[in-house]
Amino acid sequence: WNVRLCALLVNQPGNMSAAKDQNPHGGVYYLIALPIEGHKDATWNGLRTAVEPLCSSVTKFELPINDLRVGTLDTLVALSDKLTKDDYHAEQLAKKLAQQLDNLLEGSKDKLLECLQANDQTLQRYLERFRWDTAKFNVSLQADSLRQDINKKLTEIESDMKQKVSAYRKVQSSLAALEKKQTGSLLVRDVSNIVKPEMFIQNSEYLVTLLIVVPRRKRDEWLATYESLNEFVVPRSSQEVPVEDREYSLFTVTMFRRVADDFKEAARNYRYIVKDFEFNEEALAEEQQLLLELKGDIRKKFNMLVKWCSTMFSEAFIAWTHMKALRIFVESVLRYGLPVRFLPAIVLPKAKNGVKVRKALNSTYAYLDGVEEEQEDEKMPVVAGIGIREYHPYVNFNMDIAQFLRV
Repeated sequence: WNVRLCALLVNQPGNMSAAKDQNPHGGVYYLIALPIEGHKDATWNGLRTAVEPLCSSVTKFELPINDLRVGTLDTLVALSDKLTKDDYHAEQLAKKLAQQLDNLLEGSKDKLLECLQANDQTLQRYLERFRWDTAKFNVSLQADSLRQDINKKLTEIESDMKQKVSAYRKVQSSLAALEKKQTGSLLVRDVSNIVKPEMFIQNSEYLVTLLIVVPRRKRDEWLATYESLNEFVVPRSSQEVPVEDREYSLFTVTMFRRVADDFKEAARNYRYIVKDFEFNEEALAEEQQLLLELKGDIRKKFNMLVKWCSTMFSEAFIAWTHMKALRIFVESVLRYGLPVRFLPAIVLPKAKNGVKVRKALNSTYAYLDGVEEEQEDEKMPVVAGIGIREYHPYVNFNMDIAQFLRV
């Protein structure tokens, strides 16, 4: 295979190494693969010598290289393109789950950090001790079938997330609507929990008690005029209902049922608002019971959703890491050829050392492109579809774990 040209053609944009090399938070890992030339230990020691002083961590990235199935060149080229898209999708799903957790936990970074784990380990520990999980992803499958297996897991998580979040939001909306009725201005507020049964004439064929919202500045006017709005208003029947409201007061008034509509029309002329309300103790009890049930339901669904999102973030992150691992394998075979003989490693630069580490790597391994040292940008090879700064003389993909706390 013309592996050098092939590697250039398939190393598509999406790695975004230039954008993330700054590594200000020390949370961007460089997942790299180097060809083994001579003894494996010599390759490993050469990497450590080049970057270890600049890094928080330099560890081997354990891949089942001898078990993964290579396939044909055409298959690997097509697979490389698919993996670019699948890698992005897996990362975005993990971000969505982190964002959902952040929303549920109301921005508490300490609680969020507790939830963002992989296999009950910190993300950093999981990556630095990575082992391929054969129970989840069978390495005996063809590489593309393996990719599809990982994607299937991610698709199931995404579908379940939409359903569970939708169910939670439905209960959340119902509770918010019910609570909104019990707060706010008297113009829109449900007063069922404010008024008392003794304030109303109940079960009368002839009499009815209405509730009137009166602007506070017109309170005295109401008390002086309400009896004159209709001759069938019961004298001295208006009582003020104790309620806190800066703009309005609430009064009851009793009259003959048959003149209620005429009274409402007369009240509007004075800018008094008659609330559409009739006291129903049974309906009030049902509404209070519904409110209690919704509050209990929302607490239960909240706890379940936090636990589910935390568990599924772990699963999505593990799937994303395996997708990266498969991508490293495919790109290394395409670039370095057969037999499969390369060293995968994962490097975490110290805070603000990302650029220095990248320069050290590019300089140390510039010979892989047939040059003695790292070239300046304007001298580097340009290939259609690849940004100059996105290409390195070794296989490289970044994993930004700090992004999950920046959601």
